[in-house]
Amino acid sequence: MKKIFLLSSGVLLFILSANVCLAAGVIEMQKMNLQKAQQKSQAQQRNAKQQSLQEELQQKNQNRLSAYQSQYEEKVVDFSQVFEELKINSEVWAQLIDNDPKVMILDKYKQWYSDQGIQIRKESLHYAGIIDSMARTDENLLKTPFKNVLRFVAIMEYDYDNGQDKDALAQKVLGAGQYQANKRRLSAEEQKR
Repeated sequence: MKKIFLLSSGVLLFILSANVCLAAGVIEMQKMNLQKAQQKSQAQQRNAKQQSLQEELQQKNQNRLSAYQSQYEEKVVDFSQVFEELKINSEVWAQLIDNDPKVMILDKYKQWYSDQGIQIRKESLHYAGIIDSMARTDENLLKTPFKNVLRFVAIMEYDYDNGQDKDALAQKVLGAGQYQANKRRLSAEEQKR
């Protein structure tokens, strides 16, 4: 009987220790599940905060873009108005964004010169690029009527054919210093070709 009691108390102790271990394991699993739930909750909160910040940033960027677009909206203008302004000064030229209207303007002025017996043969797109480039470096260029701007640039390009010697005309219009600088520029461009 003692053996049975010892055996049953041993089994009981074993069962008790197994229950304690099992309970400890269950508690540990509950702690781990709780930690996982807390981590998941924290991750969800971080994600929600990041998404909120991202949406706020997108809204700010959209507001900036809208402000920028409204500030620089393309204006549709009547060409007759542009031509009238070009008779006084050429400042409207700098406001033209696309080359197409610039080429149209140059074509019209080249035709006007042709009607006066003066030939300007180089492409209008060529002149558009030169005028744009010169306007960035010489703030006074566009303060004169456009016919004078085109005349000046065509003389620089040796493309202003009014029957006079082109070299003598360039020297007369440009002056000695600009004349020499222009000759070097033309020579450099010729070497590139």
